Amino acid sequence: MLLVVFLLKRIWPFGTINVTSGDMAQGTLPIVYHIYDWLHGDKALLFDWYSGLGISVAASYSVTPFDLLLYFFKRENLIYALSVLVWVRSIAAAFTARLSFEKMFPKAPSIWKILFSVSYALSGYAMTYYTNLSWLDFVILFPLLLWGLKRLLDENKPILYTVCYAIALYLSFYQGYMISLAVFFLGGLYLLTAVPKKQAPQRTALLGISSVVGALLSCFHMVPSALLSLTSQRFSNNINDAASEGMILHILRETSLYVMWEKVPLVMGLEFAAAFALLFFLRKLFRKQFKQAVFIGGSVFLMFSQVVLENANLFWHGGKYVQFPMRFFYTSVFFLLCLALRYLEQYGETFRPFTANVPKTIDRFLIFVLSAAFLGTLIYLNIVPMKSNLKTACWIVVFTLGLVVALMSTQQSKLFTRVLCTVLVLAECTGIAYYGIANFSLKTNRQTTYQSESYVKYCAEASEMDLSTSTLGRIKNPDTSLNTNYPFITQTQALSNWTHFIPSTVQKAAFALGYSKQYTRLLDSGGTIFTDSLLGIEKAVSRNSYYKTSGYTLLEKTENFSTYKNDYALPLGLTADKSIETDLTVCEKDVELAKKRFDTQNQLYRMFTQSDDNLIAYTDTSGKTTERIELKQSNDETVIFIYTAGKNEILYLNACDFWSTENTHIKVNGQSINVPYYKHTGIGLYPSDAVNGILDLGSFNAGETVEVEISRSAQFNLTKKTVQLGYLSLDKMQALSASSVQISNLSKGKTSLAFDYNNTNSEANYLFIPISYDSGWEATVNGEKATVTKALGAYLAVELPNGSGQVTLRHRTPGLALGLALSAVGLLGFALLMLWKKREFRINRTVSIILFVLFLLAFFGAFLIIYGASLAFYAKDILYRILH
Repeated sequence: MLLVVFLLKRIWPFGTINVTSGDMAQGTLPIVYHIYDWLHGDKALLFDWYSGLGISVAASYSVTPFDLLLYFFKRENLIYALSVLVWVRSIAAAFTARLSFEKMFPKAPSIWKILFSVSYALSGYAMTYYTNLSWLDFVILFPLLLWGLKRLLDENKPILYTVCYAIALYLSFYQGYMISLAVFFLGGLYLLTAVPKKQAPQRTALLGISSVVGALLSCFHMVPSALLSLTSQRFSNNINDAASEGMILHILRETSLYVMWEKVPLVMGLEFAAAFALLFFLRKLFRKQFKQAVFIGGSVFLMFSQVVLENANLFWHGGKYVQFPMRFFYTSVFFLLCLALRYLEQYGETFRPFTANVPKTIDRFLIFVLSAAFLGTLIYLNIVPMKSNLKTACWIVVFTLGLVVALMSTQQSKLFTRVLCTVLVLAECTGIAYYGIANFSLKTNRQTTYQSESYVKYCAEASEMDLSTSTLGRIKNPDTSLNTNYPFITQTQALSNWTHFIPSTVQKAAFALGYSKQYTRLLDSGGTIFTDSLLGIEKAVSRNSYYKTSGYTLLEKTENFSTYKNDYALPLGLTADKSIETDLTVCEKDVELAKKRFDTQNQLYRMFTQSDDNLIAYTDTSGKTTERIELKQSNDETVIFIYTAGKNEILYLNACDFWSTENTHIKVNGQSINVPYYKHTGIGLYPSDAVNGILDLGSFNAGETVEVEISRSAQFNLTKKTVQLGYLSLDKMQALSASSVQISNLSKGKTSLAFDYNNTNSEANYLFIPISYDSGWEATVNGEKATVTKALGAYLAVELPNGSGQVTLRHRTPGLALGLALSAVGLLGFALLMLWKKREFRINRTVSIILFVLFLLAFFGAFLIIYGASLAFYAKDILYRILH
């Protein structure tokens, strides 16, 4: 069916369209290039030199057997390989669902097991969130895990659950956390309502032991991934957002109902399962089988209340998420399908009491009318352009009609019900896939500027030019036209990075140096010629229409792109004294880092030249003055500077505390300055999400008078903002080369760097190495182990003895050794677990009862916080709105 959608939408291999959009374009695709290069022996799996000045990528992706298919593609066709990976994963999800259904519900009608397997693989979750390709791995895995959980709780067989839980934590400890919650709540409710009382303590203890063993087995990857995640900018954002109040209170106060409409597409395809689950609940309730009714109703509440309760949804995400609500919802989808199959296994498809007195002709006529409306709305949704709120309304109509038709069809003959529901289920699955796959209209115009795959074509064109650099040399893309993760595509080293898990210190340090950032992105737009040289940037590549590359000389042009050479590039060799341990990232607020940008560069210049001189002179709107820059005007609407140019200078603007929504127009001598925004080059608003660092205003002839005007484009007070205008002396850049030590025989391996040195500087012995710091770096100097110093809070430095010698740096993934050791313990535990299963050992009853009581306390405590308190805060908020 997915191939039918590919054919209809002319997606490769049936056309030139590809499935890549959103996060798949800007996040997944670059990592696919990384895996491809690893498969072909060109780089290490867990470390990458290209992006972020050299970073560990252990937390960015987990390799699966599906990724081996990449080996058989050409590198230039990897964008089409994603179509294959999505298709293969969808088939695998349908297979694991079908297998699990067969094992858990052997007596259920086969037609429904097939239909629900297809519904699961092509669910609203899978087809909407497929752009996060790794999440489809959990769609594949969860049916096996739930089957394993059932075997453990029903039959005391823990092996399948243990293996699946280990795989889940290997794939992602973040999604593994959500799966753990699903196991915790569903398993807990099952233990309370379905497992015999005498067996419940034993099964609880076995569940705990199996979970611990599974977690230990995954540690070889989970520990490095967790350590990198905890030090990443993404995790820092979550902590900072909740720092002003308690984390739990911060979550509970999120009671917005508007987010609910974004979740509606995820529920699609569940109408028929929901109908059977509802009938299941009512039958158990009317027959006074209360334990089973509690399990059915309680589990549905536990897994689906997050559609309405946004604070409960946040708890499931660890406190915060950006876009993509209910990332765990594949667990809810599959569980509801299981409830439906359990009902069908016990009672069959038909259920007659409601319309026993209604003639079948009238009943079936109404069913066909509602079915036609169902299909008509589904078709209308997919072929007519409409706004998101209207799309949501259509999805609600589809769901409502589907639910009614499903309930009415259960009052017909078995054959009628099966035929009708088969047609409608398959039609809806096709409609959901058509709606979700390659639907670029799901993103706003602003998002599509950087979430489009078109940048891959730009990267290919730029790669036609000579982008080669020295061993540790980098390039930059000052107009962001190649998107953030272009280094993975072009196979060039750069500062730019968006792997989500870059160390927070690296992003903050780059921002302090004048480069741009957005959320967890690190961009190489901005900076100065000094910071470019400091970080080893030797070339720049940009669209031909972007001309602000002061300090660079044009090298080459294509139809759309140009490359430039950094005329002031510095080889490896800058040294400083112990002050190199100064941390540029100590300020908690970005605005404080931004206000110090020019001062920071002067501080670094003095550090590396061992002088008292400044590199940049500047005037600002807060009272700071310097010669040759006059603050002519400063009011709510306009700021005007007058600059008298000196010889060999570059003029820079630093807008310190502006938000991207507080845009300004900038004019130099009356001419508007365009500030590029990804593939758009004619935008004249600064700052933006793409360019919010130091802005290059150009070089001018000595003695020339330059007027710089900053005027607001929206209603905010310019006098409350800090604007700095400064000029950098290019002549002073020469002093940096004079203070460098001599480095030779520089060579680089997949995770290592080696070079010879000749140090004649007795005072400044710390060699600055522009590589991103993490705790995995190790160094030897002249064959002896040496300390790797954290330079400027984010980079590397090594203390050099006087004279000549050799330095070797090697990166070992942080936490890998510990993770391997814990996994070895897990293997031992798994062997004991298998032996335990074979000999049917039992846990001491006293111990199991204690564990069971502790589990129950945790279960009810978590329920009260995540669901009880969430409901209370929603009720309070609704009551407040009614009264006010």
